[in-house]
Amino acid sequence: MTARLLKLKDAAEYCGLPPRNFRKHIGISPVRLGPHELWDRVKLDAYIDALQGDNLLKNGEDWTDAVKKF
Repeated sequence: MTARLLKLKDAAEYCGLPPRNFRKHIGISPVRLGPHELWDRVKLDAYIDALQGDNLLKNGEDWTDAVKKF
């Protein structure tokens, strides 16, 4: 079974980003369950799908490659 709600580390890994960059660049708010912050995998998929075809920065670099440099 695949978890729908992901911890920060897992959500960042799912998106291919370090946790610091995930928080900075992914525009999805976490679900709060008690003291836990969890990210909805379905919302992450929808967010990423919306970026498809619009990943290039003004300099022509892919944003996913750009954020990995930080």
